[in-house]
Amino acid sequence: MDRGQLLPVLGFLLVLAFIWKMPESKVYDFGVLILNGFKNLSLAGWVSTVVVCILWAGHARIMRRKHSSEYQRIGSEKSRLQKEQVNTR
Repeated sequence: MDRGQLLPVLGFLLVLAFIWKMPESKVYDFGVLILNGFKNLSLAGWVSTVVVCILWAGHARIMRRKHSSEYQRIGSEKSRLQKEQVNTR
């Protein structure tokens, strides 16, 4: 859970808790309201925001890994060159 997953999980659990605490007659109406929002595309902005955030988080993770591996490569290259320089003296 130390990779930025805590907030989305807590948000999901919070939504589930709100739905759980709703009266039973309102849960069905809430579900129909959400489905109608998808049908008439009034929730398209929210869906696209979530998709963009997920893609951004994935891109950030990929970039973090690439930068980390590049810094490790640079460090090992530097160490190798320093050892070569010490051995040639």
